[in-house]
Amino acid sequence: MSSGVVLLNSRGSTSVRRLNRLSLIDRRQDEVDWPRVACAIFACGTETRCVALFSQLPQLLDEQALVLEFDGQHMDDQLAASRQFFAKRVRSDQFFAPGADVLALIECILRIVARARNDANLIFVDISSMPRLWYLSIIVWFRYSSYASTHKLILGYSGGLYPEPYPERQIMELRSVAGTGGYYDASQPVIAIVNVGFDAGAALAIEDRIEPEKIIAVIVRTDKFEQELSLSETLNEEFLTRADIKVYLPHLSFSQPYRGICELLAPINDVNVVCVPLGPKTHVVALALAGLVFPRATSIHLISKYSRPFRADPSGQVCFGELTAILEQ
Repeated sequence: MSSGVVLLNSRGSTSVRRLNRLSLIDRRQDEVDWPRVACAIFACGTETRCVALFSQLPQLLDEQALVLEFDGQHMDDQLAASRQFFAKRVRSDQFFAPGADVLALIECILRIVARARNDANLIFVDISSMPRLWYLSIIVWFRYSSYASTHKLILGYSGGLYPEPYPERQIMELRSVAGTGGYYDASQPVIAIVNVGFDAGAALAIEDRIEPEKIIAVIVRTDKFEQELSLSETLNEEFLTRADIKVYLPHLSFSQPYRGICELLAPINDVNVVCVPLGPKTHVVALALAGLVFPRATSIHLISKYSRPFRADPSGQVCFGELTAILEQ
């Protein structure tokens, strides 16, 4: 499927291209050409894993780094330690707190890209501890910008270990991810694709709001999933009894979840599809990309509030994905 896209080039003129698809392939860390990174984007937060990838990537990225901070967040010991870690290698003017101002975030990225060397054609985003609003906004911007024809987006993810249960989550609002709003036909039924994640009760609450006719549940596949229930299944046991289809996808890969979601959506052309991402982040990316590619799919962004900050330590397992927009004149 293809859709018309108007792209603004660096000189301000426009050209019309057609987007066939978004290619997302897994990469090993040593397969990424790090000297050609024009901008490397990280998030500084309360999770110890927020510095995991930064600590193991080449220091040549420091000049092109952008560290996003949480505006107004209480400065606890872990947040202070994370900021101090980044500050050892990154200048103070490379820190930025975008809040919900997506345009300011993109402008900041463009300033760093502008000072990169001429052959730098990669933009790196560490999504490990980054809020969905930020990394999904970067992905949508990349898809529609002129950089989609000249650059590649490299996504990085550090798996997490959770020393304590997930905090309680209050869902305030459901919004479509900007740029992923599919064509909606009120006369047709709704199918919900929900990657259930690790939030107990969240999937049930969303089902009550959407009221889909059919549910496709995407479940995190673990190495031992054949022998025992994964944590995702245990926490969402009641919701999964309502699912019409269950799909198991790995979380330490970018390409496999995306390919799996695309295979689910490919034969669907006469119903409304709502993609509901609850985690983990690699699955969130897959569902958001589906909303960018399939005209009947809409990806949902959850506005929610947690009872306390997340605590996630790095598991030592990482994955990288290379996103490329396939365009033709």
